Amino acid sequence: MDKRTQSFYDALDRLFKGNKVNDIMKFFEKSLSEAIELDDDNYFISVANEKASYHRVRGEVFEAYDLYLKLLQKLKLLGSSYDLQKAIVLINLGDVDIVAKRYHQAIEKFDLALDLLTAARSSDKRLLASLYNNRSACYRSIKDHEKALDDINKAIDLMANDDKNASRRATSLINLAEILMLKKDLDGAGKVITEALVFFRDHHQGNDIHYANALAVAGNISFETGQFEDAKVFYSEAVKEFQKKTGYSHMLAVLKKNLNEALKRIEG
Repeated sequence: MDKRTQSFYDALDRLFKGNKVNDIMKFFEKSLSEAIELDDDNYFISVANEKASYHRVRGEVFEAYDLYLKLLQKLKLLGSSYDLQKAIVLINLGDVDIVAKRYHQAIEKFDLALDLLTAARSSDKRLLASLYNNRSACYRSIKDHEKALDDINKAIDLMANDDKNASRRATSLINLAEILMLKKDLDGAGKVITEALVFFRDHHQGNDIHYANALAVAGNISFETGQFEDAKVFYSEAVKEFQKKTGYSHMLAVLKKNLNEALKRIEG
């Protein structure tokens, strides 16, 4: 990684750790303009990918999709030497399709990304795990629970005993918990999400964005098992974490609605 790109990631990391939500988008805009002005392809790819991902986390689907498409078009012009980057963008585009509930389109993108990674003989376990993780989410949404379970287990197996990818394994555990919920294995789902929560608290002090997702899932599991007081605690903490990391977003609105439902059940 060149110095300019490394400097970008270092600065972005400081903004996230400082929970400076209002400054993050300004930083993205400034960095993207700089990359275009300098005509630096690698810098542009990094900045555009991160900015689009931030839009995606905030639930800003159209903004994320538009930027990912522009990035993919640029990568196609750069040729086959950028196939790995194309695979990454396809995975991210597929993830946006998931948010927009275009599950079959997402699966197509993940399949194309897997073909590119296979052709490039990529040994990047993190990237493959991300692909399987996301494709599992699609299968889960179209109610093909067996394929969903197969893919999520592939993702978890890829990261077994790999300290560098421990955070991504914890993220996959969140998805596994959601699949187990759909298969009505609430006890198994509860154990899995507890493992994920413990990891994020112990290793990131709750500063990872996926910690908020884990809290939301824990809230859903508690709600489904009738443990409304626990659901209230998990949803409340999830709302606080999403507020810190993303400001207002669609996900935040959903969580507040779920919290209100839990409070209604408690009040009887």
